Order: sequence, then structure tokens, then C-alpha cells
Amino acid sequence: MKKHLKLSYRITGTQIENVLEIPEDALREAVVNAFCHRNYFEKGSRVMIEIFDDRVDITSPGAVAKGITKEDFGTVSITTNSVIASMLHRIRYIEQMGTGINRIKEAVKTAKLFEPEFEMSDFFKVTFKRNKSISDGINDGINDGINSTKEIILKEIKKNSRITVAQSSEVAGITKRNIEKNVKFLKDENRLERFGANKNGYWKLIE
Repeated sequence: MKKHLKLSYRITGTQIENVLEIPEDALREAVVNAFCHRNYFEKGSRVMIEIFDDRVDITSPGAVAKGITKEDFGTVSITTNSVIASMLHRIRYIEQMGTGINRIKEAVKTAKLFEPEFEMSDFFKVTFKRNKSISDGINDGINDGINSTKEIILKEIKKNSRITVAQSSEVAGITKRNIEKNVKFLKDENRLERFGANKNGYWKLIE
């Protein structure tokens, strides 16, 4: 999922932090929950993780435990596979029994995303809505402390006017393709100018 979902970038002090478009904590809890509570006697079925343009679905075979109603969901814990749940708890994939659903909701709420949807039938499914405004890992227009790739590039050039695309990519943890793409945007916007050859040239920021 981390490979196929998009990243944004947040600058904290002097460090650049990668931010997954759907909180990693929420995804982790959903996947652990799927493997912990699935019906292992249902032959030919499996946990499925599907990534679409507008959503991520995590589906596991088997209904929720008997006795849990929609009103109780997320507040009452009945362990379907007690041995598996105990093992996951011991190796610290589960922090506290019965808290996973609320952790998912809280992580998504903190990230200011749409509330996840839960479908309970013969299969249990969690659906996370994706933010369509995030495109190709370039986060122009995203606020709340998250900086665009262009702003990261400008910050690095301000510190070192002779920095190369490869060096920018290494320092920022952003692919060379995204660096090059955003450098072109900055040039087109008349915010950045290049003087000299690739090896010995330098950048100039245009105020």
C-alpha cells in the first residue's frame, strides 16, 4: 500500500517527513484486524486489499462476531480467533484488544479525511476514501503545514544555489522525476532561473 499510495511532505524543523495520503496507523489497524478476525474455515477466500482511484478497500471473509450489533461496533470486543489475537498482541501488532476500530476512526479524523466506511455482511470491509486533489506525489494547494514539492525545492536552492537535481532528490527524499517536473513548473511560473551548464551552473530565485 505504501508503494501505491501517494505521499505528501511536511517540514518539521530541519527535517522532511513523508505523509501517506491515508494515515499509516489506520491502514495498519485495518489490515491487522482483517487477518485477526477473518474466517479461516472459509475455503477459497482470502483477505483482499484493493486500491482504486477514489478509495482503498480492505476486505476479510467472515462476518463480525455474533452478539455485536451496529450500535455496539467499535465499543465492544469479541475475539473471533483468540489464539491469533493473543499472538498479535504479544508481538505488539495489537496494542489493546477492542481499540482498533476507534484508532482507525481517530487517525482518519486527525488527517481531516472522510470518515471510513464499514460494511458488515458475510464479509467485513473497511473503505478509505482517497483525496483526489493529490496527484503524482505533488501537493500543490495542500495546506495545514504540508509543503508542496516546489516549496521544498526552493528552500534547498536558497541554501545552496548550485545544488543538482540528484542532490535535491537525495536530500528531500523525492524522486528525480518529481524534482524535474516541479523545476519546470517553477521556471514556467518565473520563480526560478538556471544559469550555466548542468555541472557548473547555478540557480537563481526570482522574487
